[in-house]
Amino acid sequence: MFLLHPTTPGAPADLVFSASDLVAASECEYRTLRILDEKLGRSPKADFPADEMQARAGKLGELHEHKVLASLIDEHGPWDPARGTGVHCVDRGTTDRADLADKARETAAALRTGADVVFQATFFDGEFLGYADFLVREETDPPGSDVPSSGLSGGDGGAPRYAVWDTKLARHAKVGALLQLAAYGDQLIKLGLEPARRVTLVLGNMERSFHSLADLLPVYRERRARFRELTAAHRNAEAPVAWQQPGVSYCGRCDYCAEQVAQHRDLLMVAGMTSVQRKKLVADGITTIDALAELPLHLATGSRRRLRDQARMQTGREVEDGSRTFVKEGQPHTVTYKVLPDNALAGIPAPSDGDIFFDFEGDPLWQDPAGQWGLEYLFGVIEAPRPTDDPPGHEPVFRPFWAHSRAEERQAFLDFLAYVEERRARFPDMHVYHYAPYEKTALRHLSLSHVAGEDVVDSWLRDGLLVDLYATVRHSLRISEASYSIKKLEPLYMGDNLRSGDVKDAGASVVAYAAYCEARDAGPETQAAAAAILASISDYNQYDCLSTLRLRDWLLQLRGRVAPGEGDALMEAGTGAAGLETAGLGTTTAGAGTAAPSATPSDAVPDAEPSQEEASLRAFLDAIPEHRELTADEQAVAMVAAATGYHRRERKQFWWEHFDRLESEVDRWRDQRNVFIVEAAEVVSDWAPPTARARTESRTLRLTGIMSEGSEFKPGSKWFRMFEDPLPDGLGEVDGGRTPRRAAARQPASAGAGTAGAGGTDRTAPMMPARMVPAVRAMRMTRAWSCRDLLMTTGCSRSPSSWLTAMTTATTTSATTGPLATRATRAARMPATVAPTSGTKAPMKTMMARGMASGTCMMSSAAPMATVSTSATMAVPRT
Repeated sequence: MFLLHPTTPGAPADLVFSASDLVAASECEYRTLRILDEKLGRSPKADFPADEMQARAGKLGELHEHKVLASLIDEHGPWDPARGTGVHCVDRGTTDRADLADKARETAAALRTGADVVFQATFFDGEFLGYADFLVREETDPPGSDVPSSGLSGGDGGAPRYAVWDTKLARHAKVGALLQLAAYGDQLIKLGLEPARRVTLVLGNMERSFHSLADLLPVYRERRARFRELTAAHRNAEAPVAWQQPGVSYCGRCDYCAEQVAQHRDLLMVAGMTSVQRKKLVADGITTIDALAELPLHLATGSRRRLRDQARMQTGREVEDGSRTFVKEGQPHTVTYKVLPDNALAGIPAPSDGDIFFDFEGDPLWQDPAGQWGLEYLFGVIEAPRPTDDPPGHEPVFRPFWAHSRAEERQAFLDFLAYVEERRARFPDMHVYHYAPYEKTALRHLSLSHVAGEDVVDSWLRDGLLVDLYATVRHSLRISEASYSIKKLEPLYMGDNLRSGDVKDAGASVVAYAAYCEARDAGPETQAAAAAILASISDYNQYDCLSTLRLRDWLLQLRGRVAPGEGDALMEAGTGAAGLETAGLGTTTAGAGTAAPSATPSDAVPDAEPSQEEASLRAFLDAIPEHRELTADEQAVAMVAAATGYHRRERKQFWWEHFDRLESEVDRWRDQRNVFIVEAAEVVSDWAPPTARARTESRTLRLTGIMSEGSEFKPGSKWFRMFEDPLPDGLGEVDGGRTPRRAAARQPASAGAGTAGAGGTDRTAPMMPARMVPAVRAMRMTRAWSCRDLLMTTGCSRSPSSWLTAMTTATTTSATTGPLATRATRAARMPATVAPTSGTKAPMKTMMARGMASGTCMMSSAAPMATVSTSATMAVPRT
């Protein structure tokens, strides 16, 4: 976006925009108008720190683009002006109007001549400026062809037809890239040429993603009209844009928004605040972090209580349990903390001499010769000091497992697994501590991508070997920072040993590793520099591991200060950071220790590990040198190897994702795809008696709400119920938010009728199944109650990876409310079918479901969207 001198003397400067500007405006209109103000001279140019990761991604994007260019030149040859064939490259000119017009005419001439490919085609009409990566010629339909016309063209039938191609490093098509493709297709139409029906994205792995231009053009034109309206109105206002100006949307995340969030003490300053929660608070007149901190306690219900407490910590209004002041950017800075009364500290395993503290370093932008992205280049481990063997002040042992290629990554992964297994044999009570879920996710991904160590990783998950201290911190502490990253916590327990050096965060580590690779490959004279960079990365990783060790020790100290009785519920249930793996999600007991009766569904039995045939295929592929391309026969073997065991790996992936959800607050599910959050419900038809075809009573409800962005609710999809209230043991309530960190052991008897244990004590009987047993069995028998939390997932007869998850949260109603009352059911799959009810578009999704209770719940969506109303039916047996 820039201003160009007008063609009419005395007229305002012309605003020239690109497809990228339309994409940026759709993400954050406030940022767009701030940039426009800088162009108009209404405000000074902002000076934000450079984003090194973005710069590196841009450089890799250029390399990817030239790789595609080289392949097209190999296919079509270089440009031959005499014959008008080959790849015509249009050099970028200046932003002078005459120069831009010349480049646009050069592009049009090459297209009309019939060039096979036009690279960097320039489109300029005085308002829009765009540079299309590639326009690739396609043959027009022959006379008499029965292929329907695209309906996109106004040109003559003899002109060549061009397909718009764009290159993106992304692994999947994104909205912004599709808008750009539509913009260039629209420009072809303006030139009187018929564009191809499909546009093409060449993704980072060289795969091609095809999309219908006819479907994209309406969206592009709507965004262009909105951009014109927005910028024209702003220029006429003759005043700089104001934060939260009516009619102007903002993202809250970009540098421009972050600056205003801090200046206006916006609610987005509160750690854990979501856009949906903020919207509801603003609607109630609470617009700043200070106003939230002063909210009366009796008005802070549900998740607001947690946000209110967080705001009070960040504004210094809460009584803290401790603090530390240190120097930050030359100024004293104080971090305070408070231990929550109902915390997860009791769930931290007892220290073992075999404990290790683990941290990955990975580069998501690294690419192997086969086009696969991402490399875990360092598995860092620090071993716990052993008081009986190590002298006082002994530096903990640091063990790095390095990998600089795909083959080395696999070997490092296997070496790490072998190291931990050998250590487990010596120290059966050991645990592997990490901070945040990345380490667990990466280990699972490595086991699937390398088809190795799957049984070992599964056993670690089932046995609760991995302990995520981030989960413990989130459910045990409040700190005065706007983030709970480990770097924000370190001043509380690392003393004066705070971070230093060139590499201070994960982004800097990725950039440093890229610099190492360049120095390593540049020749003998740069090897010393490469070694120095690698050493700095190693130091950063070692500090991360040491920080995790010190954090564990500090949390254990805090646990020792907890008053007697606090955290007992967690201790009784064995839940918490580590106990959740074995108690909350393992086989539990009822009453005085009697195992809960249950039968494992046949489809829940884990598959056997890789067969001998599969292992032989993998061994054959592993022996092939990594630096060369596969032969046709080797490629065939690779395809067979990938297909062998596919369903086993897919099932593991599904259940891993499922249990990940169970280990996070339901409030946080809103950020995941395929979550439907109900805002209103009404009964369409009352309970119907069983029939010959439907042997259960059922009713139909119409649910209205908004699904999360990217969800895949479709007509005809199948569903079955996962949980009903009261939720399984471990899915209790903390600070008004659903979380698996609190046991149900202390729920009042009125919550449900449990199994009587020894002595006739009435307690809620947990029935959570074993780690890999489907959660459809995780229900309890209780007296009549109304649905308060209902979690659903689709059923699929083939690959569970396609199953979806949805959440509805409805208000509790009395058991005497007739048709709104339901009863808990034993574990049984209860199918439902989604079917359309109308073709009208609405800002909220409407579904009809059979068997769900009416009520109100929270909803979230990344952005408002219009969706077609649909209905769903669900048969629910009544007991």
